[in-house]
Amino acid sequence: VLGWGVGQLSVFLLERTALFQQLGGSATITWRFILVAAELGGAMLLIAVLGLAFAAWRALAHSSVTLRTAWARPSREAGWRRWQLDVLLLLFAAWAWWQLQRSGGSLITTPNGVVHIDLLVLAAPTLLLIVGALLFLRLFPFVARGLGIILRRRRGLVPALSTWQLARNPVLYGRLVLLLTLTVGLGVYSQIVNGTITRSQVRHALDVAGADVRIPLEPHDDPATILATIPAAASTLVSRVDTQYLGEQGQSTVAVQDTMVLLGIDGPALSTVLAASGSDDVGWLAALRSLGAATTPLGLPLPAGTAVVEVQLQSLVTEVMVYAKFGGANGERLVALGQPGAAWQDFQAPLPRDLQQPVSLQSFIVAPKKEEVSMSGQPLVFDQLTARVGTTEVPLGSFEQLDGWEAIGPSTGDAHLSATFGVKGDLSAAQLRVATLRPGEWAALRLRVPFTVEGYLAQAAGDTEAHARQPVVRIGDQEFAVKVRQRLGQFPGVADQPTALIASRDHLQALLSYGKPTTERPQELAPSDPTRFQSDLPTSLSPTALWVALQPGAQPRLGPNAVTKATALFVQQADPLGNGLYVALVLGFGCALLFSLIGFLTSNALTIQARALDWAVLGSLGLARRELLWIIAAEQGVVLGGSLVGGSVVGLLLAALTRPLLQVVAGNIANEPAHVDWLGLLLLLGGLLLAFAIALVAMLVNVQRRGLTRALRLGEG
Repeated sequence: VLGWGVGQLSVFLLERTALFQQLGGSATITWRFILVAAELGGAMLLIAVLGLAFAAWRALAHSSVTLRTAWARPSREAGWRRWQLDVLLLLFAAWAWWQLQRSGGSLITTPNGVVHIDLLVLAAPTLLLIVGALLFLRLFPFVARGLGIILRRRRGLVPALSTWQLARNPVLYGRLVLLLTLTVGLGVYSQIVNGTITRSQVRHALDVAGADVRIPLEPHDDPATILATIPAAASTLVSRVDTQYLGEQGQSTVAVQDTMVLLGIDGPALSTVLAASGSDDVGWLAALRSLGAATTPLGLPLPAGTAVVEVQLQSLVTEVMVYAKFGGANGERLVALGQPGAAWQDFQAPLPRDLQQPVSLQSFIVAPKKEEVSMSGQPLVFDQLTARVGTTEVPLGSFEQLDGWEAIGPSTGDAHLSATFGVKGDLSAAQLRVATLRPGEWAALRLRVPFTVEGYLAQAAGDTEAHARQPVVRIGDQEFAVKVRQRLGQFPGVADQPTALIASRDHLQALLSYGKPTTERPQELAPSDPTRFQSDLPTSLSPTALWVALQPGAQPRLGPNAVTKATALFVQQADPLGNGLYVALVLGFGCALLFSLIGFLTSNALTIQARALDWAVLGSLGLARRELLWIIAAEQGVVLGGSLVGGSVVGLLLAALTRPLLQVVAGNIANEPAHVDWLGLLLLLGGLLLAFAIALVAMLVNVQRRGLTRALRLGEG
């Protein structure tokens, strides 16, 4: 009853603080106890009563002499030993961690695309924290014993008596060490997780915005005029949505507005090609051709043993479900990823277990979410796509890395990177080899294609011929396009394509010039016969967005249409899920710290009271009062210092082991590596040490004035 009242009073006071108000963002949340809280409270009360009854039953089975002996030195009775309980908890924690790693993250996507939190998220960190603290508790007596052996070589009784007592009887301080280790471990874990949440929100905001500022453009807008209103621009980039098409599925129509990409090459590779070919446009096209001249593979081959593929995507697709198609030696399988949105989404796609090696990620298929999908469904091209295999780390985007493939981590075997695309009315997919990565160069792949070498496809309305794609060439002027067709025949790597439409050399060079602002309007790319393709491709491909990187510290005035990184960050910081995790960790650590201080003072008071006779005997043997106080201070100092070290190690290991839990924040983004702010961590540990030191000094002053005087008088008697 008292706990229920304290809980209501605490919520009444805390809901008026800024910490709790962050949970609702701009809205106000009304806090109240629900039926689940009452049920949990009743369950906790039942567990407490059963625990007390069990302890009382064991105590009543022994005489007072036996109980005194058990208090002085731990008993070794038959039955469950402590190490057996430790091993049992360790097995449970290892199983929870293995399940969490096996699932690939803390979010589960059901077959119908619903995403919810894995309940294992709540159990795994708690079990790991308790097991880590228990393991440290079992090791602590050996550490104290070794410290005692070292200190015995020094003169004086204070160090020797302190460490001897700690190593002799762990019962007196065992619960205190466990409580302090749990508190410090929770504090370190909270600090790391909260720092990682902040870091992931900043990086996610940059992914959502794409740059410091992103300004959507209308067809009549002039990028140079808009850029002139932003004097703080450090570099700029102009992009376009290349085409718009409809993918047909039965009686339904899926509207997709996206980039159709034939070839994607990273910035450094393009720079190398441009430098090697000099000013010869045919030379650099020939160099590009060598990158795609090899036979196109089926898809992205996955390393042997891969269990989960993560796909990160952003696309303007509505009311659809996205599937990943995997191929193996014994056939193909579809795995539902979920429903993409306008923000970055990170989907976990576990590989079907019945597929036989070699397994490859073939393509992605989009279909109306309420209909069945077939293996030959409409392939979908994403303007931003990440396929991650065999690794736990994927870097997120920034303005400096807006385009290109990126390889991360070790691997074995060559990896052939391919782009998969499809067009209206044709359910087949075309593949294009874009690069070959050698062993040791790849394990994770990232594709950023809106600003790479661009290919444009168009299809005649009603054309039913197989592979009927009639793209046109528009490179600079028509005369140069004719020369390209005559000398190169076809664009490199594109099967069944007599011609293709690609960007000019000048446009490619501008895309690589991130170091300085540019106001040059991109070329107006258009098909040679607009009337033939007017149903699929607009007559003029106008720029659609202006991307701007601001100078450090700049805060220009922007129009209402601008999408800024600061705005996206504000939205992320108002996310209820991320704020809920932040508030829960901070509040949990605050409560644990309060209980630890109370337990620290209570445990020390009871320990001193139980050892009053020992202090009296030592006093009668000639130890001064100051030396007795130093013995108490040395014992508690070793307990505090050991708990700080043990809790720090446990918290750091817990953050490293449960890194997939960080996927829960910031709108289901990719798993964020644990970020350790060492300065903040040192300040946290210093603050904890200062708080407990103040409590220890206050306790010693009280003991000196009251308890120790009474004990010394007892010794004199």
